[in-house]
Amino acid sequence: TYGKGSVQGLFHTKSLASGIRLTVSKFYSPSGKAIAEKGVPPNVAVADEPESNLHFVAKQAQGGAAQGGAELQDKALQVAIEQARRSLMTAQTVAAHK
Repeated sequence: TYGKGSVQGLFHTKSLASGIRLTVSKFYSPSGKAIAEKGVPPNVAVADEPESNLHFVAKQAQGGAAQGGAELQDKALQVAIEQARRSLMTAQTVAAHK
């Protein structure tokens, strides 16, 4: 994914009519490499579905419900949740056999 790699803070002036946004922190990988403009490659690839993505974003902007009140499915989120569940199950199995 694309990574901005920084955190900005908004500091208001005394009048509160304006402010200044400053970079206050940056993100680095465990090896010390900056992730700015490079992002972090995914461990698990999820096929992009452009039409589904546009539909998802449009419906989220309208309150998050699809036609008939059905919840929208974020495919990447669903894959991430499944990966997390598998990792937890593996960790629990390993711990049980120690």
